[in-house]
Amino acid sequence: MDPLLVFWKAFAVFKEGAVTEAIHELSKIQSKWDLQFATVLALSYYHRSCNIVDQEAVAELDGKLASSEKTASEKALVTSAQFLHYIGESAKARKVLKALINKTSEEGRNPEAHAMLAWIDLSRPKEVQHAEIEESLRASLDPKTGGNAKHISTLLAMAKTLEVEKKFKDSLSVLSDVTVVYKDLVPALLEKARLLIYLNEWDQVIDAVQKASANKFAKVACARIQIFQLLAREGDRQKAVDEMKDLIKAFDSYEPKNPEVYYSFSQLFARVSGGNDFVLQRCMEMIKRSVMLNPSNSLYLTEQAYQLTLMQEYAQAFQLYQKAAELDETNMSALYGMIYCRIRQNQLDDIEDQLQFVTELESTASKALYSFYKAMILFRRDNNLTESLGLLNETLQLHVAEAKTATVGFDFYIKLNPWFLMELAQEYLRHSPASKKFNSSDGLPTYLTKGIKLLEMVTKQTPGIIEARMLLAKAKWISGDVTAAQNALNACITMAPDNVEPYVLSAQIHMEEGNLAAATSSLENALAENFLVRDQPYFMYIKGQVEIAKKDYPKALETIEVAFQIPAVKNNVKDVKSKAILRFGEEERVNLYVMLITVYEFLKKTTEAKKTMQKAIGEFAGTPYETYIMLAQADMALKGGDVKKALNMLKKIPFDSSCFKEARIKMADIYLNQLLDRRHYAKCYMEIVKSKETPEYYRLAGDAMMRIQEPEKAIELYEHALGMSKDSSLVRDIGRALIMTHDYQRAIKYYETALLNDGREYILREDLSELHMKLGEFEAAKEVVYHGLERLEKEEKNLKTLKSQVGLQMTLLKVIRKEAGGGKYKKLEGLKEEYSKVVVMQLNVINYAKEHGGGDMLEKAKTYAAQISYELADYLENAENDYDGAKAAYVESLRHFEFYKPSLLALANLLSRRGEFDACQMACNRLLKVDPQNEKGTYLAADTLFLRGMPEQGLALYKTLLTQKPDSYEILCNFVLFAKRLGQINEAFEYIENASKLAGRSNEPGVLLARGIYERNQGNAMEALRYLNGARVDRAFARMALINMIEIYLNLDNVDWCLNPQPQQVYIDPENLKAASSLTEELNIHAPNDPIISVYRAYNAIFKRDAPSLEQGLKILTKLLKQRMNYVPGVVALAVLKFVQKKSSDGKKILKQIQNVPYVAEESAHIERGWLLLANSAFYSNDTEVTKQLCEKCVKYNKSNQNAEELIGLLREKANMTEDAIKHYEAAWKLANHNSATIG
Repeated sequence: MDPLLVFWKAFAVFKEGAVTEAIHELSKIQSKWDLQFATVLALSYYHRSCNIVDQEAVAELDGKLASSEKTASEKALVTSAQFLHYIGESAKARKVLKALINKTSEEGRNPEAHAMLAWIDLSRPKEVQHAEIEESLRASLDPKTGGNAKHISTLLAMAKTLEVEKKFKDSLSVLSDVTVVYKDLVPALLEKARLLIYLNEWDQVIDAVQKASANKFAKVACARIQIFQLLAREGDRQKAVDEMKDLIKAFDSYEPKNPEVYYSFSQLFARVSGGNDFVLQRCMEMIKRSVMLNPSNSLYLTEQAYQLTLMQEYAQAFQLYQKAAELDETNMSALYGMIYCRIRQNQLDDIEDQLQFVTELESTASKALYSFYKAMILFRRDNNLTESLGLLNETLQLHVAEAKTATVGFDFYIKLNPWFLMELAQEYLRHSPASKKFNSSDGLPTYLTKGIKLLEMVTKQTPGIIEARMLLAKAKWISGDVTAAQNALNACITMAPDNVEPYVLSAQIHMEEGNLAAATSSLENALAENFLVRDQPYFMYIKGQVEIAKKDYPKALETIEVAFQIPAVKNNVKDVKSKAILRFGEEERVNLYVMLITVYEFLKKTTEAKKTMQKAIGEFAGTPYETYIMLAQADMALKGGDVKKALNMLKKIPFDSSCFKEARIKMADIYLNQLLDRRHYAKCYMEIVKSKETPEYYRLAGDAMMRIQEPEKAIELYEHALGMSKDSSLVRDIGRALIMTHDYQRAIKYYETALLNDGREYILREDLSELHMKLGEFEAAKEVVYHGLERLEKEEKNLKTLKSQVGLQMTLLKVIRKEAGGGKYKKLEGLKEEYSKVVVMQLNVINYAKEHGGGDMLEKAKTYAAQISYELADYLENAENDYDGAKAAYVESLRHFEFYKPSLLALANLLSRRGEFDACQMACNRLLKVDPQNEKGTYLAADTLFLRGMPEQGLALYKTLLTQKPDSYEILCNFVLFAKRLGQINEAFEYIENASKLAGRSNEPGVLLARGIYERNQGNAMEALRYLNGARVDRAFARMALINMIEIYLNLDNVDWCLNPQPQQVYIDPENLKAASSLTEELNIHAPNDPIISVYRAYNAIFKRDAPSLEQGLKILTKLLKQRMNYVPGVVALAVLKFVQKKSSDGKKILKQIQNVPYVAEESAHIERGWLLLANSAFYSNDTEVTKQLCEKCVKYNKSNQNAEELIGLLREKANMTEDAIKHYEAAWKLANHNSATIG
């Protein structure tokens, strides 16, 4: 065997603890001259390491050492330097190498010596200039200076030097060159993989590992990388556990006596385990082997104890920490571990005194632990929020500083310790009540932003830790960023579909957002993944809340009663070892009582409600949660109409209660909405401020003053908040309050002064520009924007300045469109180009976000890009009639955010109008996937199914949704129309009745609208008007109600005049025209610039029949159709005008434009009206075929079209097909609800 291999084999045997065997192995090559000096040096060291030292052998070896050094070969000197470095004698190693280099410098460079010297110097970074090392190595690689460009050791040393200098790409390039020349060199491949991990280039990592794994001796090192990838990146715990099992077998084959490798691998995997018990069990197997191989090593015992804390076995961990401290009194990690166990066991007496022993420690890591544990103690024992937060901030700063000292690779992740960062984040989040949600547009508390940033760091570095993603989702939800929360949860579900917690939290978020169908779906998915989830209190708690929100009180009662039988709820037993992110605590338990009381009240079970209330009062009396029950009592009194009792209960809630703010807000609502007492309303909010004078509470009170039109008081409160927090968003609030005072010049001066103080607050420029726009000062508005954009051109490009560019450009677009007037339907020269500018600007924001960490910053940038592209598409579609351009812009919007709902809906609408029904269906399906209750998406999907020849599927879709949520009024109204087109309108009545029962009142506007549409389509005009009149008072339903009323008054449903050879003789009561005109102007208030308004104004003029009115109608329609060339309602109205003017040929020519237009539900009545007008004209022109085709087309799309049936009857009668004519007349008579005199 090569003597050099024997030398290093002996060293390996020595490191395994077999000193005698190492001596025996090395003695075999003692006589080899070319390694003699290194061999004697190593033998001397090994002998000195024996338990019983052979002094004679040592003396003999020392004698040989001096003589052999003088005659030592270069190979022996380099090997001896390597040996000295590996046993910790780096200074001696360096001395040997320097002497060798000086001796051989005249003869030529010794690349091995220079490379080894570089490795030694790199190990002492504080004492060396890395540039000098790099220069020396480059000389060793340069053939011109006697170097060797392919020398392996030098190349590897060069790669390491560049890495230490943070020239990662250059280092990677060197390693790539090495692996090209030496394809099977495992160390180079593993070094490359290690560096690629740090650079997050995982595809290349896998490639390098696959190449290295071809060597069986690299199996252990490759397994570490693969397992780390599974845990830290992919989150595949099951596969990782299986791989760890195989790894332990590999240890038995290749490293059976190496405690250090067990220790380092176990340490790494535990820190990226996410606390998973199965992973930790494998880690424990490894660390136990380290302890078994070297039971006196204090570090190994400390690691075993730490892993026990991850498994929440604090008592066992404490004992091991104690043992480790006894073995090594300088092991401060063991002492800290003992303190940590006591904190987790809530044994806080005298614990702070123990911390004082380590206050003067020099170790940064120890200082971080000291700050962290002190913060935990102060919050748990003293509820000292301020000092606790300060210590948490200090902990984070110290811990990150320590992590930065780690070498690139696995050492970084060990020192970073994602599990510790998750614990730290959880401590931050403990300060945020679970039930409290913030508005992300407002300033968030420091503890929340810190916790979120910390979790974003963890999920960026180790995206496979599902628990970190869950915590981030929860934190984002609390912060008010629902989109980011759902994105994080979707990632959890994709990574671990069998984990039910993401489904449950997703259900909770959907519920609070009002999306009850999605909430129910999430709970059903959780149940499908794990049927035993029904035994988890938090699942049942959320399930009950969802059922209450759906008003399914019998089901909610059943759920809550089952929940109270779960031991954790019934016996108030806490699972101290639970690692669940969603914990069922006292707050949830008291809320469960409140839920039960609420359900009993809705089910009129007053006795049971009172009994439950008394039980809850008894159980929570004297606890911090007593006030929750008091709030419930107040709600019960309020529902019973006892306002005085409700106020008295709320007044009893003390200042220091966590429910004080909620109680005062409830009181304020009672005073304002029921007692109309603005003074006491304001007083309630001032008491909230008095209870805790924070910027958040001052702002809350300011917002309350704005609601009661007290802007001066609001300004005073906002200024207090601004003085405390310096939050620039408060400057905006003050500006808006000044605008409400109508002292616009004062508001303008305020904005201008604020911008003089800080011209970089570009958001204030947007507000100032919009204020000028509101005042009609369009040039001033544009000037503010232009000045801001010019200034931004000179500023450094960062996220804030790039976003400000976008914001100002969007404001400019608003100003330009407002100045031009005409709403979104007006085409403007150059506006498309201005939109294109802002699209490019937002792409710059996206690129910046990608380069600086991505994450939530990138998601928000993409979402806003989707919005901008949507606005461009909307302009192109509605103002420029550029449908191809609009389609491309909608697609671009969805490329940024594939589930951007406005774009999905608008694209589906556009595709439907163009007759691209398959593509429309796909867009609808995508929309309903993310928002199953989307009302517009639902009826568009159903209509598309109808148009694709699948009407029953469309009907089933409507029925399913209305069964789940009977009070989806928009869906209900569209269902009435859909059922009418299927000839099944009577089926809609049942669903109208269901909605009416659920509403619990006879004047619910949504129900009235549906009933009005139903009666209209049954031919009961007066009844329809009565219901629609009641619906129009609600802003949400006003447009649809007014349109139906206008069309009834204009008699647009009765197309008898279309069948009259002289349609100009049509007569409409002037009072009806007057009513229609008044309602049209009311519609203009609710939907300004809606093109249908012009159509109704034109009809009103047409039906007056005098020349000036007809001329006025023509002007209205000409202007409309110039803006919207193929707008079907306008085209049909223009044809009617021509018929009334006795210009039948012109009328027919106009109607031929829409003869083959795609049938769109939104314009269906106008399309059918146009087809029937053309059919009527063809009938009187004896064009039987055209009449037949158009009538059959009407009936195909609307089986309730009585006029088409009647006209077909006339055709049959004219052709002497009497029996067929009678059938069609009977059908028309039935559809007219036996109310048409003509058909009769």
